[in-house]
Amino acid sequence: MIRRNAKGILMNKNLIFAAALIAIASPSPVFAQGGRGGRGGPPPTAKAAAPFDVTGYWTSVVTEDWHVRMITASKGDFGSGPNTEGLPFGRDGNIPYNAEGTRAGKAWDLAKDKAEGNVCKSFGAGGIMRQPSHLHITWQDDYTLKMEIDNGTQTRLVKFARPAAQGGALTKPEPSAQASAQGDSVGEWIIKGGTPAWPRGGNLQVVTSNVTAGYYWKNGMPYSDKTKLTEHFRVIKEDNGDEWLNFSLMSEDPTYLNEPWISTYHFKKLADGSKFKPRPCAID
Repeated sequence: MIRRNAKGILMNKNLIFAAALIAIASPSPVFAQGGRGGRGGPPPTAKAAAPFDVTGYWTSVVTEDWHVRMITASKGDFGSGPNTEGLPFGRDGNIPYNAEGTRAGKAWDLAKDKAEGNVCKSFGAGGIMRQPSHLHITWQDDYTLKMEIDNGTQTRLVKFARPAAQGGALTKPEPSAQASAQGDSVGEWIIKGGTPAWPRGGNLQVVTSNVTAGYYWKNGMPYSDKTKLTEHFRVIKEDNGDEWLNFSLMSEDPTYLNEPWISTYHFKKLADGSKFKPRPCAID
């Protein structure tokens, strides 16, 4: 399906998705959690298996979707500015909404959200990584990665498969009994390389489900509680010492989307936590 982005450049969504996976993931991944710690030994913990260090403080670098990330865009702005019909490109936009998604997006009511205490709907799993913010990533334990986000004071827990018993096979985390804004996130290291000719590397894949309905952006661009989010994180080190956390997000929503929606964002590593300042959710 061909679309135009905010600069009028023709884009094919399938090609973008393929390019994103090639750049961030690997075509034939080897899953670290299925490996062994040694001959006859237990597999390594998720923390020990990490092909790179994702911990530390990071700041979002907003070079994409600036006006919908930095401010509360106008009602009906699906990513490229509303036209006379209230939607960009006639009846389409950067988000591939179906008719129901379009209806829900155009029905957004800021005053109603504030009155009902729904100011955090764009700070759930589908929107929080788009917010201009600082991240603090740590290991809560050997199988749980903790992501704290200062904008909105949100916390995401990425849980990896762990042994069900001492020396037992690895099992994926059980889903929560109730849906939540951040949902259930299951992590997996996708590892490639590890030879003299090909240094060990890879990316972190995070699949999130069991979410409550929310917004991608502050202006009420909706995702439903049926949404599945697939993220990939990869750390890049530049020659000058800068470190970047490259991030891609694919949203699949049978309620509101005609097709998967892909976006890519970037975070830069900070020397310390001096800029990490938790603050409550806010919409203008």
